[in-house]
Amino acid sequence: MDGRSISSLTTLCSGISQRAISGGYEIQSLVGGLDSSRQNVSQLLSSLGSALQELGQWASKLETSLVASTVAMLVQDGFKDLLTTCDGTMTVLHKQLMRLQADNAERINIDFLVAYYQTIKANISLLESMVDVVQTDDKVEQEDRFSRLKSNDLIVVVETVSETSAGQKNILLDVGESQASASNSTSHAPNDVQEEDESAEPPPYTAQVEAEIETEAQAETPPAASSSSSSPQASGISWGSVFRNSFKAIANTLIPQPGPFVSALCQAASIGDIQQIAGFLTQGANINGRNENGKNALQCAILADQEDAARLLLASGASTSGSGWSGMPPLFLAASVGNINSAKMFLGKGASIDEKSTSGQSYFVDVVSSGNLDGIRFLLEQGCSANTKNISGEAVIANAVRKKQMALVELLLEFGAKITSTDISGRNLLAVALDKKDYDMAELLLKKGAKPNAKNLSGMPLLADEINNRRLKTAKLLLDWGADPNTKDWHSQPVLLILIKSSKIAAEDKIDIVRQLFAKGANADVKDCFSKTPAICYAVEAGISEIISLMLQNGAKTTERMQNGDSLLKYAIDHGRKDLTEALLHYGADPNYSVGENGVKPVVQALVKQDLDMVRLLREAGADVNVPEVQDVARALARAEVYEALGMPAPIEGDPPNYDTAMKN
Repeated sequence: MDGRSISSLTTLCSGISQRAISGGYEIQSLVGGLDSSRQNVSQLLSSLGSALQELGQWASKLETSLVASTVAMLVQDGFKDLLTTCDGTMTVLHKQLMRLQADNAERINIDFLVAYYQTIKANISLLESMVDVVQTDDKVEQEDRFSRLKSNDLIVVVETVSETSAGQKNILLDVGESQASASNSTSHAPNDVQEEDESAEPPPYTAQVEAEIETEAQAETPPAASSSSSSPQASGISWGSVFRNSFKAIANTLIPQPGPFVSALCQAASIGDIQQIAGFLTQGANINGRNENGKNALQCAILADQEDAARLLLASGASTSGSGWSGMPPLFLAASVGNINSAKMFLGKGASIDEKSTSGQSYFVDVVSSGNLDGIRFLLEQGCSANTKNISGEAVIANAVRKKQMALVELLLEFGAKITSTDISGRNLLAVALDKKDYDMAELLLKKGAKPNAKNLSGMPLLADEINNRRLKTAKLLLDWGADPNTKDWHSQPVLLILIKSSKIAAEDKIDIVRQLFAKGANADVKDCFSKTPAICYAVEAGISEIISLMLQNGAKTTERMQNGDSLLKYAIDHGRKDLTEALLHYGADPNYSVGENGVKPVVQALVKQDLDMVRLLREAGADVNVPEVQDVARALARAEVYEALGMPAPIEGDPPNYDTAMKN
């Protein structure tokens, strides 16, 4: 056996399994949050989610079989190609599924879901066949089985549906495209031909469909990859119509047909009709057979909370594991829909709360994903851990925070979920809530002990990140719970400066958050990390007098210089900012201060600008109006109102003062 080749195959199987189960888990979480108006999308998503779970299980089975077997090289080479294609499909699908949220459900691309549903179902059949190939250690028999697999058209079907799904680039439609799709689904096409509903779920298997399949299979073959000129878009045919017609011919290989009396048995189990159940079993109905929805009688009884019916089916030999069962075991299925009496019954019959799927993921994760609080509480009370992680290593509480499931988060915390838990990428719970702009969730987490000075995945302190992203409500929340008001972003820029320099934050919002920063102890005497310009200079340039006053009140220096070298007072005078001048003088600015030995005095600057109100303000604050340069400017202006503003009498007309003395000298 070539260990390296087998290792590559098992790695592919593991990747397929993890992405499939993780994707199914994400879908289950999403479906639980959709309202009833999205029933059609919910049904299609549920079908895709179930298919992904099944694909993950078969990938795990194949991985186990490969490790336990001696696999022929011919089979190894063939398996590698098939698994690589499947892994590529799952990689694309998983990334797309991560984009889904309850608030963008109206934009879900139905054609994308249909295409990938068909692809996943085809790959399930393929993996099942691959498991069968390696069930024997006889290499000749393996090669023979693989040859039969290649000749029965299943691989061709997988290639066809894979090409089709690869043509679907986005799981979410653009807003305009989504609106157009909604409009077209309710209108009639030209020439009185009504378009088929593109958003409809693939039709369930019925005898009528089977007859249509047989008829159409004679008239058409599954389409191969076509050129752009013959594409559905070019011919005016909807993708939804193409999918429905193209895959009818393979539907019977993907969706099992119910056996005799199975559908009736499932219906009787759903309504709890004990006599009918017994009658159908007596007539030979397959107790483990599945109806059109893929459910067996015991599952139907559990979902309908028919405890007596479930007891009868169990006593009559209904399977709860193995080939006769798929999906969550009975205990967890009952809990997932809140049927506590049935769940208690299965516990009493020996069901384990610690049971895991073939991938190693606890079934409790699936119950948490269902969002049924009664069922989740029941299992927690029975001993399931609130710190359980999914197959990707993410704590269930992290997913609940991401999905904004407040009540579920509270329940998990009540039963000991760690507030220090992280999501799959390593983000702390508070960072997840803030990223989702979930104020209430963030407040709950802070109350339960989340650290307000924690950092996001990039190393940015949460307070700095919230201010950078202009999420000021949550920024104030963090400050209320003890976030450091002097924190800095990853460039070492103080949050005070981030606020002052932002051109996208309204003035009143800036004032509010700056006031709170200072109330919590922020240092006003900080500088820009790049230019080393003091924060007060940026505040002066912004011209918001309330912020300037707050900064001066909290220790900003009035002697700082603007970036062009001017004093703060000179800048205020040059720009005619009486309010700014008043604030600077009130908080101790020297009315006689000038930059350098030859700097212009503030009063002189005001006189040159002939701003007499500013002159009066400076004189009242103690500016020296008797210095020679002030007298010179006043004489040059030669206006009585100038002398009045300086608080001195205007000179008598005639020779200038000291004229004779000056001439004699």
